[in-house]
Amino acid sequence: IFANLISFVLIYEACRGLMALLRDPNTSTEKAGVGFILTLLTVGVSRALNELRGAIFFGKTSLSQRIREYLSEFAPVFGLGFAIAFAAAVEKRFGLTLDGLPVPDGLQSTLGRPWRVQLGALPWSGRFAALIPAA
Repeated sequence: IFANLISFVLIYEACRGLMALLRDPNTSTEKAGVGFILTLLTVGVSRALNELRGAIFFGKTSLSQRIREYLSEFAPVFGLGFAIAFAAAVEKRFGLTLDGLPVPDGLQSTLGRPWRVQLGALPWSGRFAALIPAA
């Protein structure tokens, strides 16, 4: 389930970036074309690797099953890696640069809440309820 959620987020962000690239009147045809190819590459590699799970690729041994599981679990990451490598090759060969994915400056929670819950601030019922998952 986690791999599917990550796949959805990565594919959604790629499509959103592509649409922004295509709608921008200052974008050249070459840049839009490379952006479209990168989107297709990300989606294609992710889907192809995800479908390896049920394939008989690498044989039927337990090691090959683990390899297929590993590749399918991390398919979105590998798909994005292939697209990044392709973008770097295009930049080196043709000098065409694309904007990268936004990366935050630091690690923080989504809503700015603290990472740890202050157990002393909880009512007694909350403190005892917190013990249930630990049992």
